[in-house]
Amino acid sequence: MGKEKSITSRPFSVLADCGKVYQFLIDIYEKDWRNGVPAPFFEYAYSSFSYWMDISYSYKNRIWESDGRIVAFCFYENPLTDIYFCLRPGYGELAQEMIQYAAKNMPDEGEGIRLVLFGGQDELMESAKRLGYRQESESWNMQFDFVNKLDYPLPEGFHFVRPQELDTSKVGECCWKGFDHEKEEGEWNHQYQQNFYLLEVAPHATKNLSVAVANEEGAYVCWAGMWWTPENKLAYLEPLCTIPEYRHKGLAAAALSELYRKTKALGATHMSGGESEFYRKIGYIPAVKWTFWKKETEYEVYNNPWNEITLTDYESHMSLASIMQLQALNKLIEGQLKAWPVSSTMILGIAGGNGLEHIRDSGIKKVYGVDINAAYLSETSVRYQDLGNILELLCIDLHKCSGKLPGAELLIANLLVEYIGCGCFRQVVQQVEPIYVSCVIQVNTGVSWVSDSPYLHEVCQLESIPARIRELNGHLLIWV
Repeated sequence: MGKEKSITSRPFSVLADCGKVYQFLIDIYEKDWRNGVPAPFFEYAYSSFSYWMDISYSYKNRIWESDGRIVAFCFYENPLTDIYFCLRPGYGELAQEMIQYAAKNMPDEGEGIRLVLFGGQDELMESAKRLGYRQESESWNMQFDFVNKLDYPLPEGFHFVRPQELDTSKVGECCWKGFDHEKEEGEWNHQYQQNFYLLEVAPHATKNLSVAVANEEGAYVCWAGMWWTPENKLAYLEPLCTIPEYRHKGLAAAALSELYRKTKALGATHMSGGESEFYRKIGYIPAVKWTFWKKETEYEVYNNPWNEITLTDYESHMSLASIMQLQALNKLIEGQLKAWPVSSTMILGIAGGNGLEHIRDSGIKKVYGVDINAAYLSETSVRYQDLGNILELLCIDLHKCSGKLPGAELLIANLLVEYIGCGCFRQVVQQVEPIYVSCVIQVNTGVSWVSDSPYLHEVCQLESIPARIRELNGHLLIWV
């Protein structure tokens, strides 16, 4: 019979616990972050307290221990309402307690907290669902695998600054301009300069491995910070920026190539990155799935039948030889994606992602897939993970979507308007502000909205939703 676990919890102390938490994160690290964030993620944030990170609520962070060893950690980052969970394998029973603690104690600024959960944090996700949270969106962070080679040359007229000659003031100016503060907050005047000195003296900082690119006048125009984590063979990139007038010249790719050379020689096997398309273009691959969860009551979700139908039943019904709607819609979406010269599109009612394979050769750089069913979106994310951050999935009830939909140049709504109604669809269009709108509408023939099939017992619930559509003088009038 195994030894019974003795688990206690206590507040986090910023002065006493940073080193202990760092070691805990080293111990539980996995490349896909399934146990929580890597150690440099936490140290970088909590070393930035003089700039973008507010640590005045750090006493609300919580540590769980078993026999003096940290087994779980709950903390906020920026914004204050984003809550992260790190959990040692074998202690999944703490998942629900951790979320309950966060909901009751973490700063919410009157809008409720948002849970940040990574792919593989299944026990936390299941607990979140039980406690009334639902996934609102997700994204993928990229990683570069060192089995591949990263070797982009530095353009003429630029040089890497030697580590022993790095000037912290110039780093600060580069970051001020590189993160577009100059445009919004004025010219560089050593604002937040102390932050860069604090980062230099953070316990596990590796400034000597960071890369600065300078122009012929010696000004720093690109900065790539490196937090080498030998225990995990991780080259952790933070931050990366290029000042506006020097972007799209290959400087960032060259800087990351230099980081690759430096850290590979030390034993690194992979390097972190962000979510932008830039990383994919230079050889990064999607590796860390971020999911974001909010309390269902904050979305005022009603009991929509679409949440009761499994994706398997829906797609099996739609693809039957007697129905063939899945196949027909696939062809329609292909045509819609290629019909107009746009760089962004939003697909409403994305379901399992039927037709998304046509994105790959469409030239579209950003696709938002919207659906009310989080399980559909989860499967779509797995099916099309190669699209990386081109694809962003949003779990949204379109009847309650005010302020939640981003803009897109093309809006696609196939077999959807008859389920949400004309008024709701008009509000969606006004919010997204597309250049083009493309819809396919199914008009009721007077028999049934749902075709007969072996799956009718599942999909018949949809009979309760459709608006009534009438064709009158070539126009569609819709009532809800």
